Amino acid sequence: MAIGMNSFLDAIRSQQAITANYMLLILVGAVVAIVLYRAIPRRHRWRARLAGVTAFVVLFAGAARQDLKYLPAMVVAGAVVVMWINHFRRAGIRLPHWLIITLPALIVRLPGMFEPLWYDETFTAALARLPFDRMTIVNLYDVHPPLWYLIEWINVRIFGSSEFALRLPALAFGILSCVLLYNLARRFVRPRAALGAGMIMALLPAQIYYSHEARGYSLLVCVVLYLITAALDRRSRDFVLLSYVVPAVHSLGLIYVGLIGVWALLSGRLKWQTVMLGAGASLPGVALALIQARDVADGFWLQNFLSPAALLEPLYRMTLYYTQEPYILLGLAVVVGVTALSLYSNRRRWRRADHALLLVMLFGVPGMLGFISFAWRNVYLDRAMLPAFSMLPILWAMLFNRTNKGERNAARWILLPMIAAVAVMPKTIREGGTTLAAACRGTDMAFTTSISMAFVTNYYVAQPIVWTHAGDTNQSLPPEAIAALGWQRADFEDLPGGSVCAIDGQTVLSRQDERDYMAAIRAQADHVVTVDVYEAGFVKAYIYEGSS
Repeated sequence: MAIGMNSFLDAIRSQQAITANYMLLILVGAVVAIVLYRAIPRRHRWRARLAGVTAFVVLFAGAARQDLKYLPAMVVAGAVVVMWINHFRRAGIRLPHWLIITLPALIVRLPGMFEPLWYDETFTAALARLPFDRMTIVNLYDVHPPLWYLIEWINVRIFGSSEFALRLPALAFGILSCVLLYNLARRFVRPRAALGAGMIMALLPAQIYYSHEARGYSLLVCVVLYLITAALDRRSRDFVLLSYVVPAVHSLGLIYVGLIGVWALLSGRLKWQTVMLGAGASLPGVALALIQARDVADGFWLQNFLSPAALLEPLYRMTLYYTQEPYILLGLAVVVGVTALSLYSNRRRWRRADHALLLVMLFGVPGMLGFISFAWRNVYLDRAMLPAFSMLPILWAMLFNRTNKGERNAARWILLPMIAAVAVMPKTIREGGTTLAAACRGTDMAFTTSISMAFVTNYYVAQPIVWTHAGDTNQSLPPEAIAALGWQRADFEDLPGGSVCAIDGQTVLSRQDERDYMAAIRAQADHVVTVDVYEAGFVKAYIYEGSS
């Protein structure tokens, strides 16, 4: 019997049974919700609804973690939350809305803090661990402004450079952005509807992901939300200051400064002198963007702005992120359907200047990026639209605010649980770093022909030796930048004696001469280790026990 039960649990955990696993848990969650709803007296049925939704989300979370042993603890935690809410209500204690938003936002973001770093994050780690003067040299040849690297440089010297420590700033800004969006939503809807907007922001998969990625996109959302608030509240000094800060976080932040500035000028929220000062404050960002744009070697990470799905694809990625099949269509149907319903239901409100700003963000930012891509060069980056699509929770919350009681209840008990369920559905996660470290453990040196793989190697294995003829990857790195990183450059046959871990990272940017060179190295390997599968290709480690 025990053997049979173990086999059953192993089957549930297997990838082959993932769909059946989720369907089973959905059914269990629904049964729990129905039982609780029927068992509790009518006057207490709000508790049944809350408990049912909690159980539903908890069961999904257990499946997403792919380990059923955590389910009892998670169910108990959900029950404790329900009991505490019941206690607060009986005692007449009302939790502040910012705390109600912050706690679930923190809980759903913590698991991703411990995942392996992927390429972009290892680039951040490499720069943050350098001395300040060498960091500025490498940053000059990157495609991002320096503010995020400066924050990470300070952060590493306080908290260290573990995966968790590197992601702490992103976590802090990600949670702060949920509170900022709640405060912004209160200008458009009633406080309880604004609370719904903050909760949706806390549970959106894309917002969760970028809150535990060691990059500056959660900071970009924060400063853009604050820029919008400054324009709405006619705070001229804050607007000018943030017009300088936003492009210092991301070069495409200039789009937000320009669109919000034009809106503030046309709506009469700010004087033309203030808008002009803001434009002047953003000029250093313009100059840096033009300098760094010449160093982009290949725009493979940019979307096709002429595609029929040019708006739909960023909408999907910046709300659901890389939610896996078969949940993509479910989540996308929720996002598109609720957005269209809110746009139609509130159609008379878009004539107001403040509400028109939501449309400027939602449609103006993608439109401006598409126009620049058509007129100059492709800059249609979905991640840069994250602040624009952060307006969606406000748009959705307007359904709570304007519809009748029955429709509000439907939105409350359908929209929020579905968003919560999507938040814990399985995503495409970061892969490879820790497996690579295990594969190369015990070797004396690491060699690679790929500069992008050199950053991953630098964090997880050792300071890499890079092939003499290694070319550009995501950006141009001239010899002075390589020297600032402290990497050696050599051919494989010239390596000193000792065991070698030769790392072969095949990506969309790998050249044929790199592939041929690594094929020749592989033919001499003592053994080959298949490390992991990356989104952009695959990685193998070739282990040599002695000198080449």
